[in-house]
Amino acid sequence: MSDALLVVWIALLGADRVDLLGGIVPFAFTPFLALTPVVVLSELLRRHGLARPLSLPRPAIAYLVAALTLLSLVLVSVFVSTELSTSAARAALLLALVVGTFVVALAAHDRVHFARLLARGAVYGVLVFVAFDVVELFDFIAGAADTFRAGPLAIRLVPFTYGQFIPRLSGPVADPNRAGLLLLFYAFVIGRSGWSQGKRWSWIAVVLALILLTISRSAALAVIAAAAVALVERRDVRVPAFALFAGTLALAAATTFLLAAPAERSRLGVTLAPLVQRLSLAEGSATSHLTLVERGISEGTASVPRATTGLGFGNSYTVLQDVFPGNRYGNFHSLYVSMFAESGIFALLVTLVLLGVPLVRAGPWRGLVAGVAVFSIFYQAAAEPVFWTILALAWLTMQASRSTASTSPES
Repeated sequence: MSDALLVVWIALLGADRVDLLGGIVPFAFTPFLALTPVVVLSELLRRHGLARPLSLPRPAIAYLVAALTLLSLVLVSVFVSTELSTSAARAALLLALVVGTFVVALAAHDRVHFARLLARGAVYGVLVFVAFDVVELFDFIAGAADTFRAGPLAIRLVPFTYGQFIPRLSGPVADPNRAGLLLLFYAFVIGRSGWSQGKRWSWIAVVLALILLTISRSAALAVIAAAAVALVERRDVRVPAFALFAGTLALAAATTFLLAAPAERSRLGVTLAPLVQRLSLAEGSATSHLTLVERGISEGTASVPRATTGLGFGNSYTVLQDVFPGNRYGNFHSLYVSMFAESGIFALLVTLVLLGVPLVRAGPWRGLVAGVAVFSIFYQAAAEPVFWTILALAWLTMQASRSTASTSPES
């Protein structure tokens, strides 16, 4: 039973299109929120039956200290927020995400076949993605109801679109960019499952196709970064930690340069026209991303108190009504910029520590952390369970030897 619950938890990790209470409460009661307490209880009972009491290894303590420090800084920003109720609610969700994913990872990662359980959950998650994509495509073509309801259950079906005519299919995840990050997690754990090469690559090919259907640049960059680091580690090429970190920053700088340099994009456009068009500043979302980053930096540096405590966690929308009129979810589309603008410079520094430490330390999740770090430059997934799941697992295993890191994340 505990195996099945963990597999289902992984498969529905990002299913925020699903509201199990259908709006009865003022937030979406997702499968993650419903299943996490059950999975935690199941894992604790499993450990009790095996006489394996829960313990906190040193990396887990370090992660917990860093995460609680971030949560404390977020709480401080809540009290200076102009929209206290909204900020407090989003901080409470962040608390649930950080604590829930950490406890599940801590309780479950002792399993001998942990990597294969993760991969099984990923495979079922991929099947859920395919089913949702089919329904979303039908909804887009047929113009059916945007929400399916059955009793208290409510499932949003309408997809995002690129332009007006191309649907961005995102499976059970409401946002296609966050869907791409979840799919990258699925591809990574399938790749580390220890299954036969044919089986692993068949499923990874399906996942990559699903990522393409999201039409997400942030996800594509994350895939490139994760694959590059994983390839280097798999070949046992010894790269200094500082060089790896510098390389990740260089990739971010190159991406920014392509977005900001029309002449260079034109040269690339000769052979890579479709891809470059998606990266072009003339394309609407690219323009808005850069504008939002600039706005976030400006808001965060408006005054010394603002730079110290921010404008309030989750309150970016209050200063972006000219960009997102009437939208309570508008943000600066960058984890780093949003954390700085909303919760201050110290929250940003702790966020960099949470991502940077497992990135520069050897461990089986380093490649995926590199992907998350790059993804976070032009998007934010702090409200996504898979983001915190990746960080928790990375910290728990980052002291693994290089030989372990190159096999599977079971350790």
